[in-house]
Amino acid sequence: MGRPVHSGGRTVWRFLRAHHPYGTLIGIPAVAAADGVAGSWNLWMPSAYADGMTVVPFRHFIPIVLAAIVVGGLHSSMSEIQSTATSVLRRYEVGYLVCAATAAIVLLGVAEALATSAASALLVIRGFVVWIGLALLSGRLFGWLTNWLLPVLTVFPLVYYSLDDVGEVRWWNWTGQPSGDAASWLIAATSLAAGAAAFTLTPWRLPRMTAHFRPSQGVAPTGRPGVLRHRARRIGPRR
Repeated sequence: MGRPVHSGGRTVWRFLRAHHPYGTLIGIPAVAAADGVAGSWNLWMPSAYADGMTVVPFRHFIPIVLAAIVVGGLHSSMSEIQSTATSVLRRYEVGYLVCAATAAIVLLGVAEALATSAASALLVIRGFVVWIGLALLSGRLFGWLTNWLLPVLTVFPLVYYSLDDVGEVRWWNWTGQPSGDAASWLIAATSLAAGAAAFTLTPWRLPRMTAHFRPSQGVAPTGRPGVLRHRARRIGPRR
């Protein structure tokens, strides 16, 4: 008998159903729309500079929510089974991540460009790239539903220590630097690379990648693999 033929569309739907796609489908456009409507709102936040307060546009941190939604979609109700995923399932995960991230970038960029300017759109897109990299790293370390942990931890230094002693934006503050700042884009590229690397280190792939660093087992002293020479031990009293 031949192998059963599975419909590609049906397989995709099963994958999406296990990953609860409705939150992602609704959340991405909703957050992008919120950026266009409320991104220009100013938030008064504590600061280590001057009078102890600083003004932060709401749009600077909206990409955190968007990155959390995209990466959170990797969580599955069958996560324990999928921890030993095959290459086919991994392709679906990569496909989902690329499509969801692309949709988020396009919708966020269009909403911001229409509300403000193209330069501001690049700024929020850069922030999304930074935080989706951190979200992937956080998701791999702590679980996909807690992927927001590392991105949220960056809020404190970005707000409280955002300015130096003379009131200038610090070089590493990618939310306050111009959209074309090279150092900020380097931070974004580094974060994305770290997140992509963490995403590829699945529970079943990591042991395979580190196998050649571990001492081989089952190799005889003579060099013949698979033969363990040992001295037989006699059980029972000696005669």
